[in-house]
Amino acid sequence: MSMIMPLSSVPLQRKICLLQNFTRSWAGEVVDSEGLVRILNPNGTQRPLIWCFNAEHEFPALAQALGADQPLIGLRSLNVVVDFKRKNLGEDYEIARYYAQILQRHFDYQTVWIGGNCQGAAVSAELANAYTQSDIEVAGQVLM
Repeated sequence: MSMIMPLSSVPLQRKICLLQNFTRSWAGEVVDSEGLVRILNPNGTQRPLIWCFNAEHEFPALAQALGADQPLIGLRSLNVVVDFKRKNLGEDYEIARYYAQILQRHFDYQTVWIGGNCQGAAVSAELANAYTQSDIEVAGQVLM
């Protein structure tokens, strides 16, 4: 089933460049060459949680609260990257698909948890959809 999404107001390469500026100083092990995806607690034995955040400090705070046994993969929302008052559905869809490609190249997870807060919730919802379509089980999803 093909979905028609409105064109993005900000080109993908521009989004990536802006996201790199925001994630450059984030905590965690860098997963991809662009530095968009980070992981904390990589040796944890629990099912991984992929979370889309708005701000840098949220990522290590959640990792600490969940404990060292919970792998946490951090992504950044389009907050400030795209004006949320003019953002269309295609914006979150496009970046979620991009993140899904990165995640699937670097991790061999068969089952994950996915979550996001604020504007990250919309990206996370699209990421969960992308994962489900690629036969990766989304055990649960938290959208705040």
